[in-house]
Amino acid sequence: MAMANTRARREPGHSLLRTLPEQIADELGSAIVQGKLPAGDRLLEIAIAAEYGVSRAPVREAIRLLARRRLVDFYPRRGAYVVALTTEKIIDMFNVTAVLIGLAARYFAAMASDEQLEHFGELLAQLEALAEQPHCSPQDFASAVWRMTTYFSRNCGSDSIADLLDHQVNETAWGTLYRQMTADFMTQARRQEAAAQLRSRYAAFLARDGNLADQISREMTYLSRGYVLAALAAARGDQMPDERRLIV
Repeated sequence: MAMANTRARREPGHSLLRTLPEQIADELGSAIVQGKLPAGDRLLEIAIAAEYGVSRAPVREAIRLLARRRLVDFYPRRGAYVVALTTEKIIDMFNVTAVLIGLAARYFAAMASDEQLEHFGELLAQLEALAEQPHCSPQDFASAVWRMTTYFSRNCGSDSIADLLDHQVNETAWGTLYRQMTADFMTQARRQEAAAQLRSRYAAFLARDGNLADQISREMTYLSRGYVLAALAAARGDQMPDERRLIV
C-alpha cells in the first residue's frame, strides 16, 4: 500500500493557477532559452512593466524567479543580466529529470495501491484518446503526459522524490522549456508512439516491474530531449552537443 501523501503541490503544467510573476518569468525565460534575449542583456524593470501593463512589483518577483532558475544573474544596485543557457546545461537538466522520473516510476511500481493503478489507467485512456485525434494540440498532449507523471510521482511513496521533481519543474529552466516550448509531440505519429510507450510502462506498473518502468521512463525523457535540442538548434543555431553528455 502506498504511503499517504498529504502535502499539497500545485499542478506544474499549463495552469491558470500560475501567478502573474510566474507567467511573466515563463515568457521572459522562453525568450532567454530561445536566444531572443541574448546573454549579457540587462532586464529593465520599468520597460518590462510597461510592456505587460503591470506595476514593477510582479516584474521584480519574476526576475527573482528567473534568478532562481539560473536564467539571470541579479546584482544589487546594478540589476539583472541574462545568463546563457547552453546546450550542455539543457542536456544536464533533462538527464536529471530522467533520473527523477525513472526513480518515481520504480517506486510507484512497487508501492501503488490497486486503486491508484486503476486511476492511472484512466489517465492513460484519456491520453490514448488524444493520440487518436489528428489535430490534437501538442501542448494539450504534453500536458496530459505530465499529468500522468505528476500522478505517479506524487503517489510513489517518497516525498523526497516528489519534492525534487516539483523543484525541477517549478524552480529550474526545465519547467520553462516544458511550459513554453513544446517541441515534442508535433505529429500524430509521434503522439501515437508516445502513447504506446506509456501503455508499455503501465503494463510494467501492473506487473510490479520497477526496473522496466524506470527504463521506459528514462527512454521517453531522453527522446523528448532530442526533440527539444533539435528545435533549439534550429532557433539558435546551436552546435551539436557533446555526445558524452547524451546518457542513454
